Amino acid sequence: MRYWYCPRDDRIRPMKRSADGRCDICLQDCVQIRVKHSIHGYIMYALDIVAAIMIVLYLAHYQFDADFASFVRAVNEVAYIGAMFALIFVSFIFSGLDMVRMQAEALRIGREGLRHGTHASGSAEDRPGGAGRNVSIIGQEARSSSRAMTPPMSWRHVPHALRAVMPALTSRSTGHCTPLR
Repeated sequence: MRYWYCPRDDRIRPMKRSADGRCDICLQDCVQIRVKHSIHGYIMYALDIVAAIMIVLYLAHYQFDADFASFVRAVNEVAYIGAMFALIFVSFIFSGLDMVRMQAEALRIGREGLRHGTHASGSAEDRPGGAGRNVSIIGQEARSSSRAMTPPMSWRHVPHALRAVMPALTSRSTGHCTPLR
């Protein structure tokens, strides 16, 4: 998973596809950090797959009378549905554990890179003691060309944009909004 680390605010946030590499708070350049899933993430995926297979088998038997899912009839229906929901619930727990670990790891990597001055180096292998880790820091050079084409946009800019449009929407005599036609 990819995160943005803002060295000025010392914050981590998940990377969005529409992000331009700037902090939403201070508009300074951020560093992209990639962290791989832990064992908790893979357990979450496995539980989701098992729950999905159980749902498909349940529907195949009760909705389509499929022969390959006839064993579902021998199982207590309430216990079967309870097991499906329990798997999904446990999957949420493992997902939370994985996200907490990945965010803590990304914050640690960002702070460590700031301390060693290796944020623009390109990968975690370049850091002291970075060999063999499952993380990487992606340099800012790859984002510099796209930033010139797309201006930074966040919710903070919306009031300024509305102030520029509002005179066209208001009546000059009363100052109240008029309906658009």
